Amino acid sequence: QGQRIDAAWDFPPGVEVTQRLSIARGPTTGLLDTARIEYVATNHDRQPHRVGLRVVIDTMAGSNDGAPFRVGERAVETDTRITPTQAGIPEFWQVFDSLTQPAVVAQGMLRGGEVTPPDRVYFTNWGVLRESLWDFDFQPGRTFERKGEFELDSAVALFFDPQEIGPGESRSVVIYYGLGGLSIVPGHLAIGLSSPEMAVIGQPDPVSIVA
Repeated sequence: QGQRIDAAWDFPPGVEVTQRLSIARGPTTGLLDTARIEYVATNHDRQPHRVGLRVVIDTMAGSNDGAPFRVGERAVETDTRITPTQAGIPEFWQVFDSLTQPAVVAQGMLRGGEVTPPDRVYFTNWGVLRESLWDFDFQPGRTFERKGEFELDSAVALFFDPQEIGPGESRSVVIYYGLGGLSIVPGHLAIGLSSPEMAVIGQPDPVSIVA
């Protein structure tokens, strides 16, 4: 439909889930370089149903399939869980082909604008997410190495916990994932800076500027 791709699935006994893919402006770049991913769950049944969503992003950056992350000031290279509703969690997380010499930077949003804040976010290996649906083998501190293999393979899982939707009602979540804005100044000490491209004066939440 125009610049959007829709795909829909029916889940008996009457819940329809539609995935809508389009392109949006990146919050830290201001460019049309970000995937806008929306899921809409609609209850066509006569009874209420509890509906939750788990969105998994396989985060291969450049040639690095075990790409490491940054969340605010934290470098994340092992199984880690965060709760974005906690105070101090930044608007975005980033994934790099290299933490020390980044050439490829991608980023996902946790809050801000039309983005729906997830209830929980897990940084882990792709294998455990692929093998399970809702509950999965999460071990804090474990590397991103897949079981039975010798290579790292990182991924992110965003959980939107179940909520009841009545007959005829819908639930929608919006996710942004795309290129990350990172300005790098070369020299003896290289400094990378990420911040929102635009901020609204008087907005209630703090703005994250990460170096």
